[in-house]
Amino acid sequence: MKKLLLFALLCFPAMPGFSGICCDSFPQYTVTAPMAAPVRTDGYIDWPSPRYFWTPSGYNLRAGEGNLYMTNVSYGITDFFTAGAGLVPLVLPGFFALPVWTSAKFSLGDPNDKLGALATGGLIGIIPGQSKETYGLVYGLGTLGSRERNATLGVFYGYFGDAWGSRPAITLSGMTTVSERWAIISDNGFVFDKNGNTYILSLGARMNGKKLVTDFGLVRFISPENTDVSLFPTFSLSFPFGYD
Repeated sequence: MKKLLLFALLCFPAMPGFSGICCDSFPQYTVTAPMAAPVRTDGYIDWPSPRYFWTPSGYNLRAGEGNLYMTNVSYGITDFFTAGAGLVPLVLPGFFALPVWTSAKFSLGDPNDKLGALATGGLIGIIPGQSKETYGLVYGLGTLGSRERNATLGVFYGYFGDAWGSRPAITLSGMTTVSERWAIISDNGFVFDKNGNTYILSLGARMNGKKLVTDFGLVRFISPENTDVSLFPTFSLSFPFGYD
C-alpha cells in the first residue's frame, strides 16, 4: 500500500500532460512552428495526447492550450514550455494530507506531430501541516508515433526531503484512436525492487465530448504484499480549454 500511495503521489502531478518545449527542428533545418490543433465543425473536442490515464506522453500542449484535470491545471505558456500546479487530498482512516505542487515540462519533437517526441520534466511540492520538507520528481519520456496513435516509455525518479528513491519507476503506456471520439488507452507502471516488484496495469478508453474528456477503465495492482487478482475501476474527467 505504501508503494501504491507513493506512486500515486509522484505520478498524479504528471498526469495532465505537463508539456512544453517542442523544438521544431535541428539547427541545419528551417524552424517550423508546431501544427495547430485540428478544427472540428461538429463541436466535439479534438484533444491531443499529452497524457494517458495518469502519466504523461512526450507530446506537449501548444501555446494557449490548457487542461483542467481533476484538481490539477496545466497551461501552454508558449509552444516550447508548459507549466502546471495542483493538489490532491490523501484521505486514510485517521489521516489526512493535502500535497500541493508546481511543475514544468520540456519536449523536443516532430513539428508535424507524426513521428514522436522526447521530453523531460519535473515538479516540486510540499505537504502543508505534515512536513516542512519538499517532495518532487524528475522524469524523462520517449514517445513513438503520432498524437493519435503512440507508445511512451518513461523513467521517473522521486525524492522526499534530501532522500532520493533508490530505484526508478518505469512506465510503459500507449493509446490509439478508434474513431473521431474514442480512443483505447493502456497506462502501466513498474517499480523493480530486490524485495519484490510492484506493477500497476491498466486498460480502458477515452471519450471526447463537446466540453470535456472522459477516461475510464480497469486497473490491476500487483505487489509482494498484494497478489489479489481483483480489478479496480478508474474514472476521471478533463476540461480542455483554449482549443477554439
